[in-house]
Amino acid sequence: MHNLFWMLSAVVLLCGCRSMDAGALKDDVVPSKAPVPLFAAEDVVAMTLTSDFPYGAYQGQPHQDDYPKFAGTLSYDWNGHTFTHKVKVQARGSGRLSHCAFAPFKIDLKGDLGQSLMEGITSDMKVVTHCDGAFFPTTEKADEVLLKEYLLYKILRAFGIPEFDVRLIKMRYLTPTGALVADRYAFFIEPKENLVTRYPSLKSDADEAFLKGVFDGLSPPEIEKKIADLIDLPGYVMSNLGQLLLLNDDWGGLLVTGNAKSFVTDTGKVFKVHYDFDIAALTGKVPFGTSFHGYTYPATVASDRAWIEHFCGTAEQYVDAAATQLACNELRPKLAANAGAALAAVDGFPFLSTAQKSEIRQRVATFFQALAPAAP
Repeated sequence: MHNLFWMLSAVVLLCGCRSMDAGALKDDVVPSKAPVPLFAAEDVVAMTLTSDFPYGAYQGQPHQDDYPKFAGTLSYDWNGHTFTHKVKVQARGSGRLSHCAFAPFKIDLKGDLGQSLMEGITSDMKVVTHCDGAFFPTTEKADEVLLKEYLLYKILRAFGIPEFDVRLIKMRYLTPTGALVADRYAFFIEPKENLVTRYPSLKSDADEAFLKGVFDGLSPPEIEKKIADLIDLPGYVMSNLGQLLLLNDDWGGLLVTGNAKSFVTDTGKVFKVHYDFDIAALTGKVPFGTSFHGYTYPATVASDRAWIEHFCGTAEQYVDAAATQLACNELRPKLAANAGAALAAVDGFPFLSTAQKSEIRQRVATFFQALAPAAP
């Protein structure tokens, strides 16, 4: 029963595109609509958040779904004008709150956003903040990890799979009396509603209501078969390969929940988009060289290729191995063709030094060599 519970709770996070269609990527990889202004540029925006939000009060506290909200204002200059928005600030997350001395949060913008940088934002946004605390001996190291996590989003976008957009900011945090709390890098994560407008095949957010009643009256074997029926293998393959690229062990496979949002596609499948990569090995927050799903690194072309071949040829429980192999065969050359774009995302990122990016660049190069099908 324990395993059955986790299967049921994870179903809404299953992947999906057009099942076994060779053209499945054409709509999902390239957005059809331009992003809203906040995510339409790459420059760093200077902002000031004024609030009595207790940034350091959550460290070590148990996670809860509804932390209290704190009123405040968000101010910035854009297009020759100064904008000030009323906001609500709310702590988010569980893992980071357990060890970070500065809490990540969600920000809910209030009032008219027309003609501002925030125009088109229709829901609250996750803000990734500097962590500080036990993991980081210096503030410089904490900033480096945050900037690397930001870069990982850009690498995944270049890799060729749907991913949330992000925007880097330099945030001054003030108390209502004007006292400076911190002045550090942070970044916004695109709301799921905005991601849906950019990708034609993603029609709506998936939640428990989407699957309500699906398993009513089914026996455990029938439930297992139903889960297998819901799996769309191209999306499943892309998700696994993308997380291997990042060496992101803070995520499971098909039947394990993780940091992801799920979307119903135009064919009624469920597609999973990942976020929160703070403990992916490429950030340097955890030692580079830890294991990823049973394979120990530092990575080589041979070890990466072994992981990919094992994954493609030995499907997870309830997944058809031959169909998984077919999906891998179709996707690998398409995704491998994006190696230049992924390396360019690393090389063109100006906020980390060449030395700071060296492990990430080597990782990306190694992964794409392994991803390309071996010559016959």
